[in-house]
Amino acid sequence: MKQHIHIKNITDIATNNPIRLYHNNMIGIAEVDSNKNILHLQPAAYINANTTLFVTKGSIIVNINYKKYEVKAGNALLLSPAHLVAAESFSNDFKASILFVGRDYMDEMDPIDIISVRTRYGVKLYSQPVIKLSDEENSLMAERLSQLKDIVDNIEHYYYKEMVLSSLIILFLDLSNIIEKNSESVSEALPRREYVTSMFMQLLIKNYRTQHSVTFYSSALNITPHYLTLVVKQVTGQSVCDFINEMLFSRARALLEQNKMSVQEIATYLHFSDQSAFGKFFKRLSGVSPKEFRKR
Repeated sequence: MKQHIHIKNITDIATNNPIRLYHNNMIGIAEVDSNKNILHLQPAAYINANTTLFVTKGSIIVNINYKKYEVKAGNALLLSPAHLVAAESFSNDFKASILFVGRDYMDEMDPIDIISVRTRYGVKLYSQPVIKLSDEENSLMAERLSQLKDIVDNIEHYYYKEMVLSSLIILFLDLSNIIEKNSESVSEALPRREYVTSMFMQLLIKNYRTQHSVTFYSSALNITPHYLTLVVKQVTGQSVCDFINEMLFSRARALLEQNKMSVQEIATYLHFSDQSAFGKFFKRLSGVSPKEFRKR
């Protein structure tokens, strides 16, 4: 039987988990331990956000893109929406800080090239998403995260959004600097199939809202639609169309939950031909219409 792709929004993960949400649920911050297994996703899922886990004590075993990684105290786990993830086990003394930043919020950082390159976790970190931090680097990142928490709590600040964005930029600039210094120890090469899959996922994350066809992505990668479909299927067990549909469905759920746009506006925003086409698409994946989903 064909498996369904699971793509989780930050709000999906926050359900029944102690995650503090900010800025229309585009930022999530939490302190986690072995009893608060936020990444214990069953089945494994793609998270529609950039996720950074700083392990401060103990260790966690995480399955990422069908490979197991042990993330120990002093390590950082760097996940993009292109990583399929599920935590398998934790040590009894496991403790960590976790930061989720939604894709749309990351897009606001695009003018700064180093952030755009490094926090989107390109090919280098696709296959090796765990980096070791020195004591000094861990202290710096703990300080930056603490500063971010203070700023996001200060909702009365007249320039609240600008303060939050600036704090995130500083945090990710420091993290990008650490990644740059660690880049020599990260493998440059990926097997061809994994490389193509990684590049497809990066293109999808950037273009899924406006580009719904396999041909667009294969053309952008200078390969045939058949080859792209074959490679992605071999690496992930899912089809290109499955990924496109689930990205659209994931974003549609988030927009419906926010209740700020009408169903017609969401259909237009996601580049469906009309509201009817969007409604049929959404009901096929969820079993209910957009309006019924919103009423829940």
